[in-house]
Order: sequence, then structure tokens, then C-alpha cells
Amino acid sequence: MQITRDDRVRMERAHVLAWPALRTAVIDGWLWRASGGGSQRANSVSTVDFTGADAEAALRDAEARYLAIGAQPRFQTFDETKPRGLADVLRARGYRETDPTVTMFKRPATAAPRSRTPGRPASMPPEGAIFRRPTSAPPAGAILESAPVMEAPVTEAPVTAAPVTAAPVTEAPGSVETSEHAGPEWLATYLGEITPNRRAANSRIIEQIPAPHAFFGCREGSGVIATALCVVGFGCAVVECVATRADARRRGAARAVLAQLEMWASMQGVDWIGLQVAAHNTPAIRLYEALGFSAGAINKFWVRDGRG
Repeated sequence: MQITRDDRVRMERAHVLAWPALRTAVIDGWLWRASGGGSQRANSVSTVDFTGADAEAALRDAEARYLAIGAQPRFQTFDETKPRGLADVLRARGYRETDPTVTMFKRPATAAPRSRTPGRPASMPPEGAIFRRPTSAPPAGAILESAPVMEAPVTEAPVTAAPVTAAPVTEAPGSVETSEHAGPEWLATYLGEITPNRRAANSRIIEQIPAPHAFFGCREGSGVIATALCVVGFGCAVVECVATRADARRRGAARAVLAQLEMWASMQGVDWIGLQVAAHNTPAIRLYEALGFSAGAINKFWVRDGRG
């Protein structure tokens, strides 16, 4: 599978779009993000684009904004970060790497030709539709209350929020529901499987997920046992909020949800499906590889302690 620089940039833009921070500001092309809680992405500077002439001046601006709200400065870099060499500048300023993630790519079952408008949605399944398990740019420095939707600089839930194991299926799961909204049961399952310090901020972020998107839930009996979210942008379908209830693991629920998500994504005019997973989460990476995903980029998060 060939993954180009353009693919990596589009996929990262889509991930920024898919998990919009609660507060943002554009700093010479970078997107400063703050949301509170434990999300790395929603509380870091996205470095997809840089339009300035002085990276260190932009760094100081971003740092000052975080310190002004009592937050730890944090930056996110990836394979195509701008400007080149930013990692060296961060190290020189005393930053250290923490908890990298891997961006994984997969072609949808029917990849859309690139001549189509990236991310243009096809028909949305009816609200609450049930599917059986298949057999097979603002002005520089502008403050925004929600992340802007834009072609240049614009997951928590990166998909790592709740562990997914690659254990064999021992029992067939129930049906998978698709909805434009996160219902109470979906939220209870997802929020119950992430760390407590992420729940409040993630609930607010989910309320402002941009369209087109779809929420997927595997229902068994009277409850939702597994969740996922798919958000479309820049020709990519981004997978977020993959979680399986602790008492329902090793039964194929996550696979069923992801299979239905891929079917929906293939209808949206995208040519990539992507997700981000913690680099240390080997069982989840193995599962996604078994489902046809391949690693295509590394995301690094940089923090600096203190105010110096």
C-alpha cells in the first residue's frame, strides 16, 4: 500500500477536524488547541501548516497562551510537520516526547476516485437504522470557541481511549446501529471506558463533531456494548471513539462495529479510512492490521514542565 505525503497531510487535517478542540487560535498557520481534560490532541498545537518566518516566536506565543490558562504547553508533530526541524527546536527549548500514536490507513472496500469532491457525503442511513453483522483560514491570532473547518491548518479520543484486543471471537455479537447522534446508551458505554479526566471535555467535544459523521453502536439485549464514531473530511474517513464494554470483550463487538463503519465510509466518497492508536497498544494495532490497516505516520506529543 502506497501512502504519499499528500495522503498523510490530508489524513492529519481530517483528524484535527474530527476531534475539534473547545478553544483554538491560529498562530502563523499552527492551530493552538485547548479543551481541558486528558486529551493530548485537544490540548496541543497542531503543526500541519506554518506560514510564519520565526518558529521560536510562534512557540513563545503558544506557550504564553497555555500558561495564561494554567495549562502545560504541548505540541503535536508528525511526519509532515511544518516547519521542518521543529522537533529539534522543541528539544532545544527543553521539551520531551510523551505517548506517541500511530496513524493507520486503509482503503475502503470501494475507494472513491480522486476526481470526486473529498468528503462529499452520500446518503445517510435512516436515523436508528439497524444492520446485521456482515459476513464478510481565520486571521492570525484569532480566538475561536470551536475548531475552524478549513482547508489549511485546520484522536479523545484517539481510538486508543479504550483498549481493543485481538482475541478470537467466542460468541457472535448483536446488531449494529447507525445514527447521526450519540444517544445516552452510546455515551454511557464510550464514556465508561475512558479515563475519568477525559469524560467532561470529551462529552462537550462530541456535541460539536462536524458533519458528515455517523455514530455506530453494537447492541446486545437492552444495551450498547461497543461504540465507534466516523467523521469525514479532506477525502478521509476518520475513526474515533472505539470502545467495548469491559464485560463484553472478546466477542467480536468491536469488529462488527468497525465492519459497519467501513461500509458507511465507503458510501461517503472517501479514498482513505484512518485512525490513530497509541504506539504501545500492541493488541489494538494487531487487530487493526488484521482488519487491513497499515501504519502510515507517527504522531509525537511534546511537553515542557515549568514556566522557564
